[in-house]
Amino acid sequence: MLHITTHISVYPPHRKFLRFAYQGVYYEFTVLPFGLALSPRTFSLCAEAALAPLSTAGLRILTYLDDWLILADSREKVMQSTARVLAHVTALGFRVNVSKSNFTPVQNVIFLGLELNSVTMRARLKQEGLMASAVHVLPLGLLRMRAFMKWVLSLHFSPLHDLCRSVTVTRTCTATLRHWRNAEFYTRGTSLGAIKLRKVVTTDASLTGWGATQEGRIVNGVWTSTLRSAHINYLELLTVWKALKHFLPRLQGHHVLVRCDNTTAVAHINRQGGMRSSKLHALAHKLLVWSRRHFLSLRATHVPGILNRGADLLSRGNPLYGEWRLHPQTVDLLWARFGQAAVDLFASRENVHCPMFFSLRDDDAHPWPNVLLYAFPPLCLISPTLARVKEQSLTLILIAP
Repeated sequence: MLHITTHISVYPPHRKFLRFAYQGVYYEFTVLPFGLALSPRTFSLCAEAALAPLSTAGLRILTYLDDWLILADSREKVMQSTARVLAHVTALGFRVNVSKSNFTPVQNVIFLGLELNSVTMRARLKQEGLMASAVHVLPLGLLRMRAFMKWVLSLHFSPLHDLCRSVTVTRTCTATLRHWRNAEFYTRGTSLGAIKLRKVVTTDASLTGWGATQEGRIVNGVWTSTLRSAHINYLELLTVWKALKHFLPRLQGHHVLVRCDNTTAVAHINRQGGMRSSKLHALAHKLLVWSRRHFLSLRATHVPGILNRGADLLSRGNPLYGEWRLHPQTVDLLWARFGQAAVDLFASRENVHCPMFFSLRDDDAHPWPNVLLYAFPPLCLISPTLARVKEQSLTLILIAP
């Protein structure tokens, strides 16, 4: 656009607030003044409203102030969309800067300092320069900045009084920037496009134990006496790492989504660490670097605790094995009607009804044999159990409400 601020007129009764005097003559702005802090945001809101009908009609337009990028699935669709956008904004009074615009469809374009390639579906920094913030297009870029950000915060700068303050660049500061010296770090880029399929892992932790589920499979454990005194946020994030390690054979090489009811753990995964707790950030750093080697991507989403029953039940060690047992005479009636099962799932030595059994803790670590199975699982594991039986075409006597 040509002079973006001049596109937006100021409401006449409000122009007096944008008045100034020069050599005895009073002036007032009739359009948004360049340099006013509110001007860019105001223009962006107006441009967003102007393009809303086109977005509703299905056109895909990325905007940042007066830099707009039109997307489509083919060359012909891009040309049609571009013509439609030009006609629409011109009718609204916007003046397009033709000399700085590119109306030729391409598959490799520079936009806001990024090189976007729709063939390789990668976004990376352009080679001839850098953008204002590069952390979102570099592998774990924000994580690599956390230590430097912490060092800057430790200096306690004041925006009003320390404009000319000199500081000594310490070894700590230099060490935090070592990743940024590697040229390859800038050229890798990140993936573009929506992720259609993710492997989902659901986790939960308590002060006594932890648990997780993944597509019908379960894992849980108890904390050591040392970890039981740790903060619950640390335990929640540690649970995520334990769960990912346990299910790694099924997650390797996939996009992974973690569902967790702890907002702090979710934030440390999505925001690549944090600034408040050094211990929590150190754990997040190890988790994210490890995940980078094994997964295509790792994201987390918050799920309310009331909807996280399965992992929650596993983390608290309930129900106890001894609570889930039918009377032996009732089991004999089942054997007489359906045949005697060979393997007891989710059992223990105290409540087993079959010659062989799998415990609740290590049930996921072994394949279920193709024989008649018997299961009296916790309520939260009924659906995962049925899903696994259906997936593997097994035969099961299931005790359920």
